This record gives sequence, C-alpha cells and structure tokens, in this order.
Amino acid sequence: MQSILTKYIPATNMRGSRIKAYTSGKAGSLTLPYDHALNANANHMHAAYELAKKLGWRGQFIEGDLGDKVGGNVYVILTDASFTL
Repeated sequence: MQSILTKYIPATNMRGSRIKAYTSGKAGSLTLPYDHALNANANHMHAAYELAKKLGWRGQFIEGDLGDKVGGNVYVILTDASFTL
C-alpha cells in the first residue's frame, strides 16, 4: 500500500509557511509554499497530488486527518484510477 503524509510548516524569519508532503516508505518528499488563495485542506491535497505526480503514483486517494497533536493529513491510494482533486 502506498501513502502520502502532509504537514504544515509555519513561517520563520527566513521562509514563509509551507506544506511538506512525504511518503511513509521514504520514497520521496517535496515542500511547497503555502498558497493563501487556497484553504488549509486544499493546500495539503495539492501537495499530496504534486508528490504523487512526481513519483508516478496513480489511483484514487482517500484522505484522512492525523489529528491536532500530530497535525497534517494522510492520503492512501486505493486503486489504479486517476487521482483527482
């Protein structure tokens, strides 16, 4: 099973807010600037989509929330259907 996790990285003095997407199996990761035109959930979904595209992963993704203590989201691939937002 393939999964992508995302987490919010707050702004610092040097960089703006970001969303990091990474795989549970260390297959890859990427970090995107936070897009203030999107809501928080859409930012996480966009980062997961971009990482899936980068890795060549295709399928229907199911989204879950990791909770306030962990923060972020998890996306699990279910089938070979195309990933849609």
